Amino acid sequence: IFVYHIKIDPEKNVALWTAQFVGSKESARKWKCEITFSDKNGVYRINSSARCCSLLRTSREIYESGQCIGIPWNILKNFIGQDKCLRFTFQIFPNTLNQSVQPHNGV
Repeated sequence: IFVYHIKIDPEKNVALWTAQFVGSKESARKWKCEITFSDKNGVYRINSSARCCSLLRTSREIYESGQCIGIPWNILKNFIGQDKCLRFTFQIFPNTLNQSVQPHNGV
C-alpha cells in the first residue's frame, strides 16, 4: 500500500510529488514512483522518477531533503490545457536496480 502526496510551493515556484510505502524503509527502497506530463498533441513530454520512501518519514521531511520529484511551475504551465487542468500520470514500479534513484527537487 502506498500514500501519494503533492505539495505546491509558491515561494520556490515548484510542485513536489512523493509516494510513501506503508512499511519499513528497506521495503520502501524496493519501489520507485514516476510522473509523466504530456501535451495534448504528444509533442512534448516530461518524465521524472524518485525512489519511494517509507511512511515512517513525514512528507515534510521528504520534501525538505529533496528525495522527491520536483518540477518548476514555469515548465508545468506548458502542460495546462485550455480547461485549466494539469493532467499527468503517476505510477509506482519495482525498483529493479534496487539503487537510489537520484532525487531532483526542481529548484
